[in-house]
Amino acid sequence: METYSPNATPLPVLLGSFGGIIAMVLAASLMLAKRIQPGLQVAEQLTLCWFLLSKSSGILRPGWFGAEVADLDWQADSSTVSSKDITS
Repeated sequence: METYSPNATPLPVLLGSFGGIIAMVLAASLMLAKRIQPGLQVAEQLTLCWFLLSKSSGILRPGWFGAEVADLDWQADSSTVSSKDITS
């Protein structure tokens, strides 16, 4: 690709930033859940975290996919598989 340019930010920094954001979201969600229902058991807390992780990736991935595809210089045809079809 003629317009390709490598990332300026190193991969460990990107992964660390993403992990930090995920940790903050999970911690805030658990604090809110414990405030709403103080008797929340550990298994229920883990279930909540798993649900948040799986749903957040389902929300973030299409946004990333749309942004990446918008930058590509190509036309979709009937054989193109969308992100929604892959993740369903």
